[in-house]
Amino acid sequence: VCVCIVTNTDALAGPSFQAVSAIFRRRPLAPLTTDARNPGLEGQVVDGVWHVLSRLGSSGTGGNFSVSYVVEHEDTKRRAFLKVLNLARAQGTPDPLKTMQTLINAFGYERQTLRNCQNLRLSRIVTLIADGTYYPNPNQLPVFYIVFDLATGDARAHLAKHSSVSVAWTLRTLHQLAVALQQLHIHGIVHQDVKPSNALIFGCGSFRRHETGYLTRLR
Repeated sequence: VCVCIVTNTDALAGPSFQAVSAIFRRRPLAPLTTDARNPGLEGQVVDGVWHVLSRLGSSGTGGNFSVSYVVEHEDTKRRAFLKVLNLARAQGTPDPLKTMQTLINAFGYERQTLRNCQNLRLSRIVTLIADGTYYPNPNQLPVFYIVFDLATGDARAHLAKHSSVSVAWTLRTLHQLAVALQQLHIHGIVHQDVKPSNALIFGCGSFRRHETGYLTRLR
């Protein structure tokens, strides 16, 4: 969960959509590999900094329209979570260009949300490390990406792994999640997808909220 300040999502990705749609008009939309669910970034170095180690799976904005990876910083060796928007998933939809625009706008919405969270210094919200657009080569579509802190797990996985949890764990978890929601509510933000899989575990059982695409700012 993260703060969402932006209300006009169409303004976030206009230039990006125009650039991508121009590429689409020149050539068929194609993924970076034959698997449309995986942009195939393993082994590549995103923007000369983030070495892509392995794929985690589909998640986030647009459901299966994004793919997650574990990455490592080339200099500091810090590991992080990379989320990329796979525009190739728009292929086969009734209106690919419209689908692409929707996806890019939603991804831009999430990216701006994370920037706003960072500016507000919300300690219980996932931290944005980097974001940008990566161009694998001139013949492939650009890859829009966001880099987050890498969690060790989430509440759903923890509950699935353990048949029972202690009262102390439960109370600590609920307290930390309540703090995260309070941080959002103080700034007039309502999260619309609160669930265990969006409660990420960091370090020694510390929780932070994730998934920034389902927030609305109250007016």
